[in-house]
Amino acid sequence: MFKRIREIRDLVLLRERTGELPHQIESIRDAITQITSLDVININTFADEIPLLGRYTSYEAQTTPYSGNKTHADIHVLESLNYCWQRFVVCKEMCHAFLDYDNVKVNTTVRLERLVDQLLLPEEARKSVSVIPEYSSENWAMIAAIELLCPIDERRIVIQKRRTQTISIHAIAMDFRIPTAFVEQTFDERYINFIATQFDAEK
Repeated sequence: MFKRIREIRDLVLLRERTGELPHQIESIRDAITQITSLDVININTFADEIPLLGRYTSYEAQTTPYSGNKTHADIHVLESLNYCWQRFVVCKEMCHAFLDYDNVKVNTTVRLERLVDQLLLPEEARKSVSVIPEYSSENWAMIAAIELLCPIDERRIVIQKRRTQTISIHAIAMDFRIPTAFVEQTFDERYINFIATQFDAEK
């Protein structure tokens, strides 16, 4: 997993100008289709009132007559989300589309209900129950999405700046255009070091 995320991240950084933020969803999507088995990724919005912020479907289909089958992924994001949340959810669902194995795909009503039940548990209660594979998949997709939107090296630059000057959580979120809710943990040096070791382990 980490090897592919690293390859996608590096391709995005290669294509975009150094230091230019935020990283564009289009660049991430193009890199994913180049590195993974996904050939086509469509992004749509939906207005359903459900506890989930996004979803995806993947399938084999022809793009044009005689073109042969291509692997498609349709990404759906809740239209009422703000720009930062939509970026994060779209990126997370794209990661799901190429990371998920059949045993963790939320492709039945029963699996959806199990995932929603676990997502709605209070944090302390969640620690005392068995983690279902679908919930683990959510966590890995979130880690992957953050790495593509906020690569580790760029997070380390921000950490250095925070040591010498005041940079608010809101300012960081606006620079990278990610939800403020993720800044505190993902820009914590201990968290970054832990994730970095996971990437290094798959070199």
